[in-house]
Amino acid sequence: MGTDPVVIETRGLGKAFDISSGPLRRILATLANDRATGGLWALKEFDISVSRGEAVGIVGLNGSGKSTLLQLVCGTVLPTEGSVSIDGRIVAMLELGAGFNPDFTGRENAILSGIAYGLEASSIEARMGKIESFADIGDYFERPVREYSSGMYVRLAFAVCANVDADILVVDEVLSVGDSLFQSKCRRFIKDFLNRGTVLLVSHDASVVRSLCTRAVLLENGRKTADGPVDHVLDRYSRSSKTSRVGQLNEPARASGADQSAGGAAYSEHGFDPIWGQENLIEVGSFNSNALRHGHGGCLITSCHFSADGDPPASQLRGGQRVTLHIEARAEREVAQPIFGFIFRNESGQNLFGDNTFQTYMTDPVRLMPGEIGTARFTFQLPYLPLGKYGLSPSVIEGTQQDHMQLDWLEDALELTVTASEVRGGKIGFRHHGIRQIRRPS
Repeated sequence: MGTDPVVIETRGLGKAFDISSGPLRRILATLANDRATGGLWALKEFDISVSRGEAVGIVGLNGSGKSTLLQLVCGTVLPTEGSVSIDGRIVAMLELGAGFNPDFTGRENAILSGIAYGLEASSIEARMGKIESFADIGDYFERPVREYSSGMYVRLAFAVCANVDADILVVDEVLSVGDSLFQSKCRRFIKDFLNRGTVLLVSHDASVVRSLCTRAVLLENGRKTADGPVDHVLDRYSRSSKTSRVGQLNEPARASGADQSAGGAAYSEHGFDPIWGQENLIEVGSFNSNALRHGHGGCLITSCHFSADGDPPASQLRGGQRVTLHIEARAEREVAQPIFGFIFRNESGQNLFGDNTFQTYMTDPVRLMPGEIGTARFTFQLPYLPLGKYGLSPSVIEGTQQDHMQLDWLEDALELTVTASEVRGGKIGFRHHGIRQIRRPS
């Protein structure tokens, strides 16, 4: 930690949630300042000291206490035991844009957010040009945010957070949302911010933790089990997560009335999951050619649609269905090595999955001449999706995955709405194949 001053310090920090009593009893206990000592402990006996200029990554499986820790540090929840000490202005990038008024414009919401962070209105107005430039949402900055795509929502919120003179940034998974260009901009901002401030970061993406942090902390079942160099902690995290998954697979499989003999799938490769598939209805909107665009030009995306049984665009799909995504683009100049790709996001702007054509044409690239139409087709099995809205953003780049230029990116050019779903946990569901119980000799 060096000789830099400590700006975040916790001692014996713990948080328990009382799950046995009703809401009225919890309200009365809060008014009486009677903090629960039983119930479910989300975090227990957590000690940490973070110095100015450090970037510390918090890693762990879902339910390990990561988000609870960040909420305690930010003061949005009170500890059951222990203490938290903060030296400096803290900005929480937990649920970006959570306080936005949907009927106010981007500019108006930026002013209100800045005031909430403790800035004077005149100071916010002086920074408005930087906020507008960082968000890079064009004329939508003067439009009500209810008209925004999920990506635009995140852009505005991050732009505000980046311009309120924070001393400490607390970041929870927000670097996994937005398009690739904006993610790169956010990472550059955080790296520059570390010259004057401190970052506490939660991410499931090991590459993000490695690129931004020099120290990591592993949480397991609410307790700190490792604290040190990033590679060392991530290796331990990887081993512990694999062990957890193996333990789950060794549990007896539930009978479904289907054949679960050795190696046999519970149902046919192209059938629907008997639990989720028939009930996972997905409405697909029309291609929006006026969606927010990014890129340097040279190739223009002209069409994007799903099909299930051929080329006609499908207006309705089901989770688990085998589909083909079609992306068409017209070259406005010679494009030596075009790469078509897409990102699929939920309404919170989180990247769920995506793909591109680079590997297929890596050794034999397809050249597009001016005026020529290029078409990419991606065939895959749709995951099972929870209720809500989703966006698909197609893109065309030129070069390689490591060294390329963004030609055209359409933000949420296809909107999908899940109108019926049995998926209750997690961001997506997945197909269940046959799992054999492992019988050990007695």
